[in-house]
Amino acid sequence: MKRLRGTFILLFFACSTSYADRPAATEATTSPPSAERPFAVRVEGRGPPMLLLPGLQSSGEVWSDLVARYRDRYTLYVVTVAGFAGVAPQEEFSIGGLRDALLKYVRDEQLLRPVIVGHSLGAVTAYAMGVVASPAELRAIVAVDGLPFLPALINSASTADSMRAEARRLEALYASMSPDQLAALSEQSLSRMISAPEMRKRVVGWARASDARTSGRAVAEALTTDLRSDVGRIRAPVLIVGAAKFAAGNDAHLAGLTRAYAAQVASIPQHELVMAHKALHFVMLDDPTFLFDRLDRFLEDHP
Repeated sequence: MKRLRGTFILLFFACSTSYADRPAATEATTSPPSAERPFAVRVEGRGPPMLLLPGLQSSGEVWSDLVARYRDRYTLYVVTVAGFAGVAPQEEFSIGGLRDALLKYVRDEQLLRPVIVGHSLGAVTAYAMGVVASPAELRAIVAVDGLPFLPALINSASTADSMRAEARRLEALYASMSPDQLAALSEQSLSRMISAPEMRKRVVGWARASDARTSGRAVAEALTTDLRSDVGRIRAPVLIVGAAKFAAGNDAHLAGLTRAYAAQVASIPQHELVMAHKALHFVMLDDPTFLFDRLDRFLEDHP
């Protein structure tokens, strides 16, 4: 269980009408998953588009504070992946499949250069979208405590091949778990990921309501998806927000952590790395003020 807990922590580790001319949204609308769309999406707000992608087993509600702040300036497309947090699962989860479905949604809905904000596994998906999107298709990407290859944050020598056996083991283990077991594992891990107990309780509830098979498959995908050699093809500007609370009291540890983040994103042509010294993994819950301040600045710099 100690080994599993460490791995779990790692994982959590042109338009003719202007937006200003569009009517304000009066009520939020929610669309369930479909055969072509392995996610539910809640739409609310007014203005240019911003897609919000949560992490492993999380509901799109994890972005509630961000939605409240930006809904008068952006139209928010709040995603919850099929199989997570009570949304009905689909046949098979893959990061590549989710990437392609999200880009198809952007094109089908004619979203003009959306900002993509992803947390953890959602950040990996955001990088993957940026790699294959056309240069003018995305306005910007914001990766909240997510990296091109999550395992390398713990062990820089890790590769997708070296992680395959562990990925298969964890996929099978997760698939065998009951809702109570999923919740117990989440509760055990989240003390290192979220500071406030009431916030942890909410996220545990999302884990309990998640599909075990989908969760296992997502874990395996996160362990074996290495985008480090691909992210140099991202043409959108990227903001990376690293969680650093657990290292903030030790200058050497903080410097080493920052270097580890920087090494993985160095090849992205336009990128900015900032470290959230008061936040654990769920930066949007632990220190939303810091996240909003850096996001405001970033979006002003990339209109």
